[in-house]
This record gives sequence, C-alpha cells and structure tokens, in this order.
Amino acid sequence: IAYAERDDLGGDFSKTGIDGFRTALEVSAYTLIPITAAAAPYMGEDGGAVVTLTFDASGKVYPGYNVMGTAKAALENTVRQLAAEFGPKAIRVNAVSAGPLPTLAARSIPGFNEMRRSHAARAPIGRNITHKEVADAAVFLLSDLSTGITGHVLPVDGGYGIMGI
Repeated sequence: IAYAERDDLGGDFSKTGIDGFRTALEVSAYTLIPITAAAAPYMGEDGGAVVTLTFDASGKVYPGYNVMGTAKAALENTVRQLAAEFGPKAIRVNAVSAGPLPTLAARSIPGFNEMRRSHAARAPIGRNITHKEVADAAVFLLSDLSTGITGHVLPVDGGYGIMGI
C-alpha cells in the first residue's frame, strides 16, 4: 500500500505540506503495522511471512519521487521493527525493493519514463525488471525457502543498485 498526493511528488521537496507528508507516511509505512498485527494471530504456531514492496528511493534521491522516498525509508525501518517484534513468533517480515515498474501509480511520478530508460541503461543486465521477477522474489520470501531471512530488503533491480557513477 503506497500513496502520496500528486502535488507532493513533483517540485521542491521543501514545499511538501504537513498534510501531504503525514498522508504519505501513514498510508505508505504505518499501514504495515496494523496489517501485520492483525494477520499474526492467523499464522499459527508455525508462523508465517509478511512481504511489502519498497523502492530504491528510500536511500537515494529520485527526481519527482520526493515525499515517497521518505515514506519508503520509513517503511524499510518498519520492516526491521516488525521483524524484531514478530520473529519470536516465527513470523518473518521482509520487503522487495523493485526497480521502476510501469504501474498505474507510476504514471503520477514526473519523469518516470526517463527513470526507466536510465535504469535499463545502467543495470548490469541491460534492461528493466519485470512484474514477474518482482512477484517471484515475493513468493520466495513468503515460502519455506527463506525461513532464515527476516528484516531485510531484497533488491530486484537487475543489479542497478550495485553500480557506481
């Protein structure tokens, strides 16, 4: 779940209003807390897994992403906090950090198409990632193949994040 007002995605970050800031953080980061807490009792003694989606803008500045970068940084810390809290109940909490995917939400990000072109040009695999690749990573984190992984962010970005300038 992620959301920010369109006006808070473009322009100067310093002009983000308190209401827009609050909305982005509440919807994009806070909601993972009550969702995880509500789901936990249904996971049983064997535990389970929770996976959310994040983006590289949690640690880097992407033009046009503004307040959502701050919200994604908060989300990633929320993943770590929840992993620590629910780990003793055998509930794992992780995130997949997807490269730029063409989605309905992405249409509202100014310069998104240029972001995808730049990403494909710099990624070692020489292309953008696919929806299936992101889904496969989420399935892995939800499966018993990843029972030793919690509190982490798995990048699915074609290697973009490893590249220097």
